[in-house]
Amino acid sequence: MIKGLSYKQHLTDAMNEISMMDNSIFIGQGVKDGGHGISPTLEEVEDRKKIELPVFEELQTGLALGLAMDNNFVVSIYPRFDFFILSLNQLVNHVDKLPEMSNGEFLPNIIFRVAVGAKKPLDAGPQHTQNHTSALKMMLDWVKIIELSKGSNPRLEYQKALKQRGTFVMVEHYDLYGVDV
Repeated sequence: MIKGLSYKQHLTDAMNEISMMDNSIFIGQGVKDGGHGISPTLEEVEDRKKIELPVFEELQTGLALGLAMDNNFVVSIYPRFDFFILSLNQLVNHVDKLPEMSNGEFLPNIIFRVAVGAKKPLDAGPQHTQNHTSALKMMLDWVKIIELSKGSNPRLEYQKALKQRGTFVMVEHYDLYGVDV
């Protein structure tokens, strides 16, 4: 682990490491075209590994599951945790239940990156800064939730997720993007 790097740089390094996997693919809003805080962490990922999507959260989660069932390692980007809740039908009823419904035959490898919006220097408002981690943990059985809060090393947490395999929701905090880890 390299000390002195920012939270955001650790996220960037983690995405670059994932992009080296032959079967990795990155989907979501702003993965190619930019426009939000997560976008710069994907700038070094080859465009051929990115699929830019419109705003259709539930379909995006279903697409991530389909791609994962076709042996892809999917990183699905949701720039605001607040709007990730629109995908809960697919997450709770399909992605989370697939290992059980398939008797362990399908164990999708997906990382859902969600971000809790910043409150400083400018408060993005209540519909852009909510953290639904606790509620999500109560709804899911197989999907693992990792909150990348202050004091955590995002790169290390992503490396752990890669070793464990399976599906993860990685909760990032825009307020920490400039903080050294």
